[in-house]
This record gives sequence, structure tokens and C-alpha cells, in this order.
Amino acid sequence: MSNLLVETVSADEVRPVPPRIKFGSGFSAFDKVDAFDNDGWWAGKVSGQRGPLYFVYFETTGD
Repeated sequence: MSNLLVETVSADEVRPVPPRIKFGSGFSAFDKVDAFDNDGWWAGKVSGQRGPLYFVYFETTGD
């Protein structure tokens, strides 16, 4: 079993918990967003939607 990754950072590098988004407030295609994926926050753009789920494209990785 592997251990969780632990890193030490200064307080100015810690991101606060994001605010809750009210359902229905929605995003539009190509809106710039920060999305939590793969154990971190990444900048991306909304590329689609299916029901309440949004798809986000990350330009830096092509994912």
C-alpha cells in the first residue's frame, strides 16, 4: 500500500476552499475555470456539458 503524498509549502501557496456553486448557476462553453482533477487544481476551459456534469479541457496537458 502506498502512502499519500505530503509536501511542505508556505501559507501563500495554499489555496482556500472554493465557494459552493449554486446548482443552475452554470458555466458556458469556453469559460475559464479551475477544476479539481488528479489530486490538484488545474486551469482549463469548459468544453462541454452532459446534465449537471461539465467537461473541462486542460491546454497544458491536452486532457
